[in-house]
Amino acid sequence: MGTLKDLGERGIIQTLRELTKERMPGLELGMGDDCAMFSFYDDAYYYLVTTDMMMEGVHYRSGEMTPYQLGQRSLAVNLSDIAAMGGTPIASFLSLALPPHLDESWVKSFSKGYAYLTNKYHTALLGGDTVRSNRDVVVSVTILGKILKGNEKTRQMAQSGDLIVVSGTLGDSAAGRLIAEERSRKVDVMGTGEQTFLLQRYYEPSPRLSLGQELSRIPGVHAMMDLSDGLVSDLPHILSQSHVDARIQLERLPISDELARECTRRKKWSAESLAVTGGDDYELLFTISEDMVDQLPQPDRERGIPPLTVIGWTCPSEQKEPMIHWERKKRHVTRDFRPYDHFR
Repeated sequence: MGTLKDLGERGIIQTLRELTKERMPGLELGMGDDCAMFSFYDDAYYYLVTTDMMMEGVHYRSGEMTPYQLGQRSLAVNLSDIAAMGGTPIASFLSLALPPHLDESWVKSFSKGYAYLTNKYHTALLGGDTVRSNRDVVVSVTILGKILKGNEKTRQMAQSGDLIVVSGTLGDSAAGRLIAEERSRKVDVMGTGEQTFLLQRYYEPSPRLSLGQELSRIPGVHAMMDLSDGLVSDLPHILSQSHVDARIQLERLPISDELARECTRRKKWSAESLAVTGGDDYELLFTISEDMVDQLPQPDRERGIPPLTVIGWTCPSEQKEPMIHWERKKRHVTRDFRPYDHFR
């Protein structure tokens, strides 16, 4: 019998899915998407539930981010799941495991960060749990949302011939995480404007709620999810559930000027690799019919709508396991992009 390293994150989820067959009345969508979706005596809306966890030493290191940033980020990554379904957040539940050496100022700062997004997105905090941890901080958030029936976007809705689109820029947060790790190890790194930008993208992700809600109203937008583990890890979720392959044009990946300059300065960093494998972007990844592209919203900073970039398209799958075909200027290239797995 293998270890969790052999089984991997997907194997653990599959084991749970196979052994827990109980279903609830009104369930529309269970395990396998950004949110569970169900209907309770409501003809107009589906209700959404999602949960996520952040653990010190795994998702971040002590001293990397302030308690305020940790509180803000803990809610932001869950709001991103609601955005990925096209939904509107309603309420959250917060559970904390805290070591006794933390002082009152830590709790107050964390709470202010959590409250900032709670108030900004009108997401009431309804409860949770608090327990003692022997060493590390653990934060678990469960969030509730809703989506008008018929507007929901799931991972299984992509169609062959759809264009594949991402919001914002990719790889910034992964670079910020690497810079934060350097600083936590007290590596002597001279700070730059680029590093400040990249660190902020890591510490303070922006859930694309306004964009997700606008995309939910476009019939030609099919499958959608958020990018948390990186393009190479997340896109296969859409492909496998929709039974299609993807052709990704690497030269189309949206790279920020700040990331490009930082990679040029460091020389050993690859903006392309960070954009494909890095994770923590919390941008939206979706597919859309080619004839509906002109319906996509234009960038609008005030409304929180970032630029959108077509990076490829879906195509029929001829394999048992759907594949990503990496291309540069429409010519196939061989790249060994390694997917992220929590247990490897």
